[in-house]
Amino acid sequence: MLSPRKVQNTDTGLGLALVKKLVQYLQGTIEVTSSQGWISFTICLPLTVSK
Repeated sequence: MLSPRKVQNTDTGLGLALVKKLVQYLQGTIEVTSSQGWISFTICLPLTVSK
């Protein structure tokens, strides 16, 4: 798990759009929550275990 940190937003948001498309392609989910200036992204991907 990554440590939370505050960063100044200076990007275009393109990275998040690419992550969203990749997560959708892999049939996963992405959740965004915010509280008091903090933003958290939770990504869940399906895992298939082969025998």
